[in-house]
Amino acid sequence: MLLRFPMTAPWQQVLSERYRLFLTHGHLYSPDNLPPLAAGDVLAYGHTHIPVAEKRGAIYLFNPGSVSIPKGGYSASYGLLDQGRLQVLALQ
Repeated sequence: MLLRFPMTAPWQQVLSERYRLFLTHGHLYSPDNLPPLAAGDVLAYGHTHIPVAEKRGAIYLFNPGSVSIPKGGYSASYGLLDQGRLQVLALQ
């Protein structure tokens, strides 16, 4: 390791006019272990390499899948945030 301290936290937040994106790898926070979220917030996570874009109660769950090691029988995919809309897209 080059540094003796972490350069980033295990999660980050991105605020938009409409909602908050809670970004994390998924090994600490996940759909089974939610961080404190408000109605309309989005939990964006990875870790499982399985794409997800769904609403659970008052929050949204988003996993872009994986471009290099897709799992669960899914093809390679990535996430796109465009004009406030989150999408999982297949890598062509």
